Amino acid sequence: MKISAIILLLLISQICFSQSIAVTKIEENRSDSKSSFSNNIKIELKVSGDEVRKYKSIKLAELTTAIDDQGLDLYKKNTFDAKYNNIDIDGIVEVEMQKASRKANVIKSLEGIINLYNPTIENKGEIHILNFTKKTNENLLPA
Repeated sequence: MKISAIILLLLISQICFSQSIAVTKIEENRSDSKSSFSNNIKIELKVSGDEVRKYKSIKLAELTTAIDDQGLDLYKKNTFDAKYNNIDIDGIVEVEMQKASRKANVIKSLEGIINLYNPTIENKGEIHILNFTKKTNENLLPA
């Protein structure tokens, strides 16, 4: 009886706090002998759910795995910028990767970490400075 109650509690908590991530746009760029744009794949992800709406900003913190169905690693190292996107209703995150194999039909695995942020005065994510125009030659940052 205890095990079934614990399983039921875990299922309810998973349903209540679940978020969904959907691919909304995929753009693949390939260069040929006549053009010289970069070879890459850009994927736009839409993160939605009740929990997401409680936050103000979202960003891709880390991409851990990106593999196409031919086994080619699409992970593009050192391409992340700490770009925060504002959340209106859904959070949009863009992922840039290396080009896939020409034989590939799908991206087999795409894994990473998405961070949600909610800066406030209490958590020192926002700083409000009164009469800052009158404080010339003065350090405006808190101690």
